[in-house]
Amino acid sequence: MADHAAPSTTGGTVYDALIRAWRTFYVAIGYDALIMIGTGLTALLTEHEVTSEAFWITLGILTAKSVATSLASFLLRLKVTPKNVVAESPAVG
Repeated sequence: MADHAAPSTTGGTVYDALIRAWRTFYVAIGYDALIMIGTGLTALLTEHEVTSEAFWITLGILTAKSVATSLASFLLRLKVTPKNVVAESPAVG
């Protein structure tokens, strides 16, 4: 399995932070989709309206949470270098 915390070979810290943020976003959206599918199936089993206002509010909250988690991941990676990644040295010359 790939080492997801390994340093990137094509870019610097910003590139690595961006890749980490997208990866976090995909995982968060995947979990949110599973939660919404479960919520929708539960609503169908209990004879509630699947497209109710509460359903859309929940979808909005979960999506906002995913975006906030990805943004936090991006900003944290810019500030903190993982232990197994060698910090970039400033350009000389």
